[in-house]
Formats: sequence, C-alpha cells, structure tokens
Amino acid sequence: MIALQRFAYINSTETSLWLTVEPWADQYIIKPGVRVNVVVRGDSADEYLEVEQHPGGVTIHGYAGCVISLSSNGQDLVPTPKE
Repeated sequence: MIALQRFAYINSTETSLWLTVEPWADQYIIKPGVRVNVVVRGDSADEYLEVEQHPGGVTIHGYAGCVISLSSNGQDLVPTPKE
C-alpha cells in the first residue's frame, strides 16, 4: 500500500530562500510569498518527514523509500541549477 502525505510551505519572509530536499540534495529557490505544495509517497504510513528551518532556508529530510514532489501554482518545480 502506498502512503500519501501532503503539506504546504509558504515563504512568508521578504527574501528568497533555499528549499533543500534530502537525501537527494535537490535545491529550489523559493521567492517571497510563494506557496510550495509538497507531496510525499512512500511504502509506510508510520514514517514521517523532518522539516528543518535554518538561516537562509528550509530543508525537508525524506525517509528511505519515499518520493517527494514539489509544485507551485499547478506547476511541478524543477531543482535550481547549481552554479
């Protein structure tokens, strides 16, 4: 059975923030006022994510076997290229 979890993150600051998804190290720039919808699919309803706020951003720590999808305004988000 596939377990499904959903939540939204809103950047309510006045600056752009980095949202990082671990353990894949995917990074996204989230502009002020933007809402990001997070959908997690996994094999177990007993698992949970860890969300960590830190200076300059937020990190979502996934668990073994989960798949995390991000979208905003109906569009799937693509990781920001690293410079």
